[in-house]
Amino acid sequence: MKKLLLSIFALTIFAGIAFAEEKCSLCGMKVDEAKRQHFVITTKDGKKQKACNEGCAVILTENIKKDIMTMEAVDYGTGSLIDAHKAFYVKGSDIKPVMGGKSVVAFSKKEDAEKLQKEHGGKVVTAEEMFKAEGHEH
Repeated sequence: MKKLLLSIFALTIFAGIAFAEEKCSLCGMKVDEAKRQHFVITTKDGKKQKACNEGCAVILTENIKKDIMTMEAVDYGTGSLIDAHKAFYVKGSDIKPVMGGKSVVAFSKKEDAEKLQKEHGGKVVTAEEMFKAEGHEH
């Protein structure tokens, strides 16, 4: 009986950790994995930080610039993490944004971004255009 109770206790703790709400490292908002608009920043010490959208990602990377190892975006079509600096973005489509402002969704392939843009509007931009643009809405 004691082993059963310990097993149930351990399983409850594991389930709590596994289903813990992930929050944006900058603003504390829940990172909604299903919306596929978040970013994952890995620092040189191996710690992962999530940003709920591109606005938080830009501010967060500015704050920890020298400590960043990688920055990944979520491919809107596949849900896979991709190199944020090699991605193509659709800005201002009718896809509901995570926060106020305009939506920004990432794709690993330009043709996928163009397909979404044709169906939902917005503008396809490169990562360079995306991260050098002024006035990131948050």
